[in-house]
Amino acid sequence: MNYPRTVEEVIKDATYPESVMVAMSAFKASKPWRGGERERRDKLRALHADLNTAFGRTTKLSFEPGFKNGCYIPSKDKIIITGEPSVITYLHEYAHALYGRSERKACEWSINLFRQVFPKSYARLQSDGHMLKKGGQ
Repeated sequence: MNYPRTVEEVIKDATYPESVMVAMSAFKASKPWRGGERERRDKLRALHADLNTAFGRTTKLSFEPGFKNGCYIPSKDKIIITGEPSVITYLHEYAHALYGRSERKACEWSINLFRQVFPKSYARLQSDGHMLKKGGQ
């Protein structure tokens, strides 16, 4: 695995296509952390559809029971989110759909995008190696 040792290693002033930023703005306006689990999943599904359109992809998304985590299965072009929906986990797995197995690139793409779109939420997170976590977790 080529995970960065720290979050700080991948922080940069990244740029994203306008269509991605439009999708993320709509997602942000939907207040993605509000509502029950079903509503939050529906908001991620809408973002997923918008990102697929932005990148001309047909990547699938499913939610399955399990611990808080996610994965991307290249042979099925499918993202699986387990447990409570996590925006950063989703973005990380979408980055794998775009860039393949590189953990460093997936961390860089997802963390910097999250940081740009949700600066207040990002500021409240704590780094734990290459991951961001809510305080106290």
